[in-house]
Formats: sequence, structure tokens, C-alpha cells
Amino acid sequence: MDTIKQKELDKFFNKVHQFLIKNIANLYSLKWRWADEKDHEDFEDYKKVIINLAKKSGLTPYKISKSFKISFKFSSNIFVNIYLKTNAITKIEYTKQN
Repeated sequence: MDTIKQKELDKFFNKVHQFLIKNIANLYSLKWRWADEKDHEDFEDYKKVIINLAKKSGLTPYKISKSFKISFKFSSNIFVNIYLKTNAITKIEYTKQN
């Protein structure tokens, strides 16, 4: 990856990170509620809330899983992923897919 592309990726990563910091309490609240209500509620409703939160930060999630992995697409094969784990530990990283 060239220097310019890396700087763009770093900027995008930081934007996703700021989204996470700003919304971590809401995201975990949704995750824990989903854990309690998954037999009675539609996950699409949870995704809508997450998408709206992301849009307020100028982001659009590429994919949101029921395990609360939220992926943002940087380029055709590079994604920035947020992993909200049950034990309230959060991981954010970027991955490259071939």
C-alpha cells in the first residue's frame, strides 16, 4: 500500500474509532438487549439504529452481524471492523480480503 493510501486508511480508521468512542454505551446497550430479546425482536430493527448512529458520524456500515461485528468498507478489499464482545471488551481493526 502506498503512503497516500495508507494515510487515507488511517484517517478512515480514526473516523470509525471516533464513532465507536462516541457510541460505545449505546452499542453495548443494543448488544445486551439483543441478547435478552433475540427470541422476540427483529434484528433488522437493531441494525437500523446502528446505521442511523453511524450516519450521524458520516459513516455507512457495510455489514452488521448478530454478534455485533460492525464492518465499514474502506475499499474493495479493505474493511475496518468493530467487534463488540460479550464481556465488554471491544476490538477494532482493519482487514484485507483477497
